[in-house]
Amino acid sequence: MLTLRFKREGAKKKGIFRIIATDNKRSAVSGKALEILGWWDPKKHTSSINKEKIKNRIKQGAILSPGVHNLLVKNKIIADRKLATHKKGKAKEGVVEDTIQAPVETEESPEKPPEAVAEETNN
Repeated sequence: MLTLRFKREGAKKKGIFRIIATDNKRSAVSGKALEILGWWDPKKHTSSINKEKIKNRIKQGAILSPGVHNLLVKNKIIADRKLATHKKGKAKEGVVEDTIQAPVETEESPEKPPEAVAEETNN
């Protein structure tokens, strides 16, 4: 399946991001992009996006990563709302915390030893 996502390039602390079209099973780091569709510089807040190629890829069924989706919404290439990119993980259901509980004492009569119970049943 085709995915549009960012590929980081540039020097340390001076990174820019290319918008690439790639297979979703490939890593963006591997460098095997099918097509480069534009770039984005988060430090200077500038970007260059090929709108026609992106719209063509979306028509073909490409999936957008949340970051690319938000950049395209910001540049008014697609009409949609922005997506949350940093969500907190939810707690797993059914997981019980391990707690140590003190034994519960009851006010019942103390149990009789087995010998006493045997004598009562024989009589």
